Amino acid sequence: MNKEIIEKINNIIDHYRNTEIVKLDGNFLSQTAVKLAAYKVNLGEFIGEIEPKANAKEIERKNKWSDLYAEARQSEEKRTVDDCKAIADKQVRKLVSAEINLKNDLILVKNLRQDVGDLISTIQSRLSYLKQERQDGNID
Repeated sequence: MNKEIIEKINNIIDHYRNTEIVKLDGNFLSQTAVKLAAYKVNLGEFIGEIEPKANAKEIERKNKWSDLYAEARQSEEKRTVDDCKAIADKQVRKLVSAEINLKNDLILVKNLRQDVGDLISTIQSRLSYLKQERQDGNID
């Protein structure tokens, strides 16, 4: 995941959060919308990279857990089902952590992509309003 692009997007979002959109001119709004559209494409690519990794990590964890559980059950030591589960759980902790991190990254990027889309829509609405004002002769 490219942290630099996410930081740039967050800077733009913060700027709009702290600025009244009616105070921004059409050129600035247009340039920002184009930047955001490009960044949105990048976010889509990140999602395309992260989602399969998260899914693969989940499958890896489940397979590893199953193997460890089966191994514990087949052991010559007498173990309860709960003991075998605990053994498997303990040995897949790092995989669980990696899976959670990937899924959290995926959620972050998906939410950010939605936020970017919402901001683009807001900018487009403002640009349409400015265009209509210009056509109506309300702006010189």
